[in-house]
Amino acid sequence: MSVPTGYKGTELGVIPVEWEVKSFGELYSISAGGDFKSATSSVERDANHLYPIYSNALTAAGLYGYSTHPRHPEGSITITARGMIGSANFRAEPYTAIGRVLVLESKVQSDGRFFSDYINHGVTFAIESTGVPQLTAPQISGYRLAVPSFAEQRAIAEALGNVDALLGALDAAVAKQRDLKQATMQQLLTGQTRLPGFEGEWETKRLREAAELNRINVIPAKTPTHLFSHYSLPAFDAGNGPIVEFGATIESNKFGVPDKAVLVSKLNPRIPRVWAPDDVPPNAVASTEFLILTPTLGMSRDFLYALCGSPDFSEKMQLSATGTTGSHQRISPGTALNIEVKVPPTEFEQAAIATILLDLDATQAALECRRTKTTVLKQAMMQSLLTGRIRLL
Repeated sequence: MSVPTGYKGTELGVIPVEWEVKSFGELYSISAGGDFKSATSSVERDANHLYPIYSNALTAAGLYGYSTHPRHPEGSITITARGMIGSANFRAEPYTAIGRVLVLESKVQSDGRFFSDYINHGVTFAIESTGVPQLTAPQISGYRLAVPSFAEQRAIAEALGNVDALLGALDAAVAKQRDLKQATMQQLLTGQTRLPGFEGEWETKRLREAAELNRINVIPAKTPTHLFSHYSLPAFDAGNGPIVEFGATIESNKFGVPDKAVLVSKLNPRIPRVWAPDDVPPNAVASTEFLILTPTLGMSRDFLYALCGSPDFSEKMQLSATGTTGSHQRISPGTALNIEVKVPPTEFEQAAIATILLDLDATQAALECRRTKTTVLKQAMMQSLLTGRIRLL
């Protein structure tokens, strides 16, 4: 194996010559989280209960409450030993760990942020297979890893921390944009707030008056070599547009998708799935789990799309669904078409409202795209920095 200049071959592969191979047991004292009953606790942080209590029983972060006294120092690491086994968290302040949480307290100068990222990036610890799967201190202690100098640990941790901060800001921006759209829909799609320049009374209609239900039966298997653009529920959930596939691979009957269609899922309406293709491709078909709607005369297609995706419409769909379990509830086409909706008197006002909501959609999609790209960037950075392929010092 050829080893580049400045690197060396080790049991872990090729690493920088300055890095060492050590076990977690050499770097950290590892113990199980203990009992916190000696210190009074509170669900909320206050002047007397300042120190977080962590347990892996809730989430990866595992915030359980707050205590009067900490048991573990800042800068250490917790690892979940049951449930989300192996998930590591750096603790920036004194705390108490309870339940099946393992605590790593440093024996040498080290940056816990670096080692927390190292663990989460792809460390797979051996798990005890007897009884309930769990992780123990001896299993972690023997795991060997490539260790840079403290200065390089800190530089890597700060670089990854900056990306985490950007991801946090993007998460907040996405959530804020989502809340803004929900509030705007509530105002504009109910007539509570009117756009300037429009007047006249809104009408209350049944959905069947605003949209026509299309049931164009298509049997793709009859033309096995033809390509179809298949609008399926999995394709919607993936967010990548319809799946292009041969008729031979589509086993069941489908509905044809006409131009200007709005597809509304009738399956499990608690999960809103509303699809409005900008351009319907040739041989477009959709799952029969969709209601295939087209706007009636005087209705804006974009407003119909916004209406079917509104919180009010979604709630009415959920209330009208039938089924024994949450995962197999459906609403019948006839019931859906009887749902009442409010409609502005002119198509011009409908289009103006839809434009505002579509602009909000575009902003949210751009934020979500940026977050996805940033997540991919962080994964690439971790792969390069935590293995020493790229050096910061």
